[in-house]
Amino acid sequence: MADSSNKTPLNKLIDNIMQDLYKDRERDIIIGRFGLNGKKKTLDAIGKDYGVTRERIRQLEKGMIIRLQVKAEEGKLLGFADYEESLAVEIQKVGGICSILKLSQLIKEGDSKETIARNSFITLISSKLLLIDDSDDYNQSAVLASHYKSPSEASKDVDKIVGTLTVNKKPISISELKKSNSRGQSEQELETKLLVSKNTYQRKGLWGLKSWSSVNPKSIKDKIYIVLKEGKEPMHFSEIYKAIQADKTFHKREFTVQATHNELIRDARYVLVGRGRYALKEWGHIEGTVEDVIEKVLKDNDNKPMHRDEIIRGVLRYRQVRETTVVLNLQSKPRFKRVATATFQLAEEPKA
Repeated sequence: MADSSNKTPLNKLIDNIMQDLYKDRERDIIIGRFGLNGKKKTLDAIGKDYGVTRERIRQLEKGMIIRLQVKAEEGKLLGFADYEESLAVEIQKVGGICSILKLSQLIKEGDSKETIARNSFITLISSKLLLIDDSDDYNQSAVLASHYKSPSEASKDVDKIVGTLTVNKKPISISELKKSNSRGQSEQELETKLLVSKNTYQRKGLWGLKSWSSVNPKSIKDKIYIVLKEGKEPMHFSEIYKAIQADKTFHKREFTVQATHNELIRDARYVLVGRGRYALKEWGHIEGTVEDVIEKVLKDNDNKPMHRDEIIRGVLRYRQVRETTVVLNLQSKPRFKRVATATFQLAEEPKA
């Protein structure tokens, strides 16, 4: 096995490969088509540069790739074998498949657009590696040929893991995913495969489908839900707005504090529990006035007489209000009657 620590630097390797191409036109085609300088060019654009058809450029590209693949396999590309081995070693560590982005980070070559394009190109001409092309469902990825017969077989392996998320129906951690997935894969292997898929998304250690608002919220109302859910306590609408703005994982979209407040008012998932403070309804908070909450507390006690302090404690489970506000409601609202010192129950309903 080659010593991956002595691999040729990526930039030098690309220079070596370009020197192996005979003509400037060949170099321009390969550099442009694969974005080796950070910018890809279409077949049409290159064809116009040289006054030939896009089909002719495609033919030339195919011929050059085959020629480079043969030379790479025969060990005739200077520095290629060591670099290829360094990629294979890292992919082996993570289970035989890895996105090009993640792979570029693992081998410490950086993750610039140019670096990713160059490692993708190396993967394409390697005999030890297979390339999963960028598509709607997958990020461009490298696959060990010794692990998988084809890119499609590797893709199906990724799909099985994504399927586990789908069946679970809610975001889970990698450790939870490992328990659900009985194929003996490590947490690192599972996470690396999830990064191959474009249908997955991670938020603060939890994985789910990209379409799920619980991990990838796009609307203001869903971002509010995430902020409250993760905060685990009621917040003022201005605090919620600031938290959304500060969260770098959210897709950025311009909106105002008032827009945040409007969504809290409209969405039934949120309950006003104090002056401008909101909570999730699923936490057990209820809608209505303080008077309404007092009524619920008394009804939950079968309308048996309750001491003022008990009632206050009951109300504070649902609302963040001053104790004096509860006392004033008990003393001033006809819905309640005092039956003993500091003791109240619901007044009788007037007879029809």
